[in-house]
Amino acid sequence: MPPRTSRMSFAPLRRGLPATLVLAVLLAAPAEAQTAPAPERDAEGRLWATIVALRDPGPATQPFANWFDHALSRAAARRAALRSYLTIYPGGRHRDEAIALELDTLFELATLQSRPPDELRQRIAELRQNPPNRAALHEAAYWELICRRYDSPPPTASATQPTPADIRGPDADLLAGIREYLRLYPDSRYSPRLTHVLFDEAQLRGDVDALRGLAAYAQEHFPQHRIADELAARLRREDAVGRPFTLRFTDTDGRDIDTSAGRGRPVLVVVWAGFDDGARRCVQAVERFRRDNPQFRVLGVNLDESRAALAAAARDLDIDWPQYHDGLGWGHAFVRAWGILRIPTVFVADAEGRLAGVTGGDRWVDLAREVLRRPRPAADEPAPAAATQPAASG
Repeated sequence: MPPRTSRMSFAPLRRGLPATLVLAVLLAAPAEAQTAPAPERDAEGRLWATIVALRDPGPATQPFANWFDHALSRAAARRAALRSYLTIYPGGRHRDEAIALELDTLFELATLQSRPPDELRQRIAELRQNPPNRAALHEAAYWELICRRYDSPPPTASATQPTPADIRGPDADLLAGIREYLRLYPDSRYSPRLTHVLFDEAQLRGDVDALRGLAAYAQEHFPQHRIADELAARLRREDAVGRPFTLRFTDTDGRDIDTSAGRGRPVLVVVWAGFDDGARRCVQAVERFRRDNPQFRVLGVNLDESRAALAAAARDLDIDWPQYHDGLGWGHAFVRAWGILRIPTVFVADAEGRLAGVTGGDRWVDLAREVLRRPRPAADEPAPAAATQPAASG
């Protein structure tokens, strides 16, 4: 994609102490040596180490039934150990992480057992009523949002047209809840993730004003987070459509490439990598299109980790386009500047140098054909203004 009270009440503990709690009490017995670490802290560390070890669900290579049973068993043991920790050490060193992990574990157990997250809801209510600090309140409010997903029944599939079982459209109440969460808890560790969710939904609706507001929110409240940079770049991409698009770099053969120098020819810029099958298929489709439409200029932005890997993929795919490669993979300067999250991604610019759109899959074909239908610029028509997006250079 894309990155958990002093007063605790656990009904199961009233019925009897779990083994992990008994063990923790024994480990907390006082020591005589004055120079040794405080025994309570020593025991706390050992108990926390047990909890950390229980986070690993085990190798996924084993038969699924074995892995499932193992994951369920470890999640149940982790829940019991976390209850012990939070009961014995309500103000412990790992309290905040323990609360976050407890809520996550309760959700995991409900999911593994295919049942409503009732126990999670009960724990959320306890934390909402008596949060030890603001971080715990953030956690409780976040998981309360997650539980909303289970409050409404899934849509009924058509009897005549089968659909995937768990595909659901945007939930207006959930989106409203996310907006309220962001208003109340802009400092939460979940705020970047939830801002990303709203940004994706607004982009699907084509609501540029909402995109602008969400990107500004990210810059105000978590400017150092990678999501803030990503949203700013994606907004830049939305704003760039219909405006001059310029790409400058030095290709792998040492040639200086400048799309503004080839005005009069439409351009396709393909972001791809030889290690991705979908990107390879896109490259082949673009090459077929280029051969049928030689007026198009095609450039590649390649994410392979080495020039040798790029060269091998280019030979295999029989392409000779200029390639912008900086060896940084997903850290590529072009990828960062434009907020690219998946490959293949294709930028389509018309003969006047304006960005017609950015898309993936095979949707670039419609954009490219639409560009071909546009009238060519007159010879004496002034060149468009310089591009406003960050220039990429190799």
